[in-house]
Amino acid sequence: MNLNQQIWKIIQSEPETLKGLRKGVINVRALAKYYLNAHKFNASLDAVISSIRRFDMSKNEEAEQSIMNKLKGASVSTKNQISCVTLKKEHEIKNRHNCKVVIGSNNMKIFGPASTIDRLDAKEKHLIGRSDDLAEISIRMREDIRTTKGVLARVTNEIFSHGINIEDIVVCQPEFLIYLKTEKLGRAHDILLQLIE
Repeated sequence: MNLNQQIWKIIQSEPETLKGLRKGVINVRALAKYYLNAHKFNASLDAVISSIRRFDMSKNEEAEQSIMNKLKGASVSTKNQISCVTLKKEHEIKNRHNCKVVIGSNNMKIFGPASTIDRLDAKEKHLIGRSDDLAEISIRMREDIRTTKGVLARVTNEIFSHGINIEDIVVCQPEFLIYLKTEKLGRAHDILLQLIE
């Protein structure tokens, strides 16, 4: 991979840098110095500056606009006092009313109100882990969301860029369910409302 491709890949992986470059508020020389130090490129400062300036914003702007159009009109709702248990897959669970179940290759997760999770008849030997004090953010979008690349990435990057950790994600398009600690719910909700306006 040549220097341009390396720099462009880094820029695309950093949503805040990309946003700043798009708005023209990033000092390119300072960014180039940072990249030289952080990534130990065997290149001159001028070469890195040149690579940053050659980054094709129009392609990314079109993709960003497409994503933002899909996000417009989405609805966001929240729930708190959610818990999640992770169990070995072979365990059968009864009494999982009002819960969401995700089954993977080896394990399954059950998300639901803490009071319901407490009543599950999960045997100790099948229990892998439990997370309490979670909140659920449901983002419901238009049905045509399936045809647009990067929507989930855009949503999660926006949350991440504000220092909020996502505990789990469940996707059942056109709905995304994001689980995070309850203390971060208000901030994450505000971020998402700004994103879909």
